[in-house]
Amino acid sequence: MINLIFFRTLIVFLISITIQSCSSYVVQTSSVEEETGIILEGELIGLRVEINNSFSKIIENKDLFIDKSRSSQYYDRRRMPIKFFKYSLKQGNFNLKVFSGNHLLMEKDSYLSLGQVMRIPIELDKIKNTFNPGVN
Repeated sequence: MINLIFFRTLIVFLISITIQSCSSYVVQTSSVEEETGIILEGELIGLRVEINNSFSKIIENKDLFIDKSRSSQYYDRRRMPIKFFKYSLKQGNFNLKVFSGNHLLMEKDSYLSLGQVMRIPIELDKIKNTFNPGVN
């Protein structure tokens, strides 16, 4: 008799859980929202960035972000957290130009696939030395 009551209670419990789980609205995602774009890192204040000949901006301090996931590990030479400039792009080819005044410091042509974010370090010392060989 006790086994029959236990068995019926168990069946009612399982049926109620099944009905409840089937009727609830659940959305599952396996990844974060896909974003495509570029991230420029380094000493960027005052530099002009041109992307695809359609976007041009002189970077100011208010345009920069601190990567909090990396700021405790990565610092620039002044022991300040590395700041970055982020620009969202569509999938496909892009052309990036970085200017100091009217002087072209760097040009890069590349391709971004959907969901790809490309980090591009801008190291002025290395760029300046490529234009002035032998200068340290």
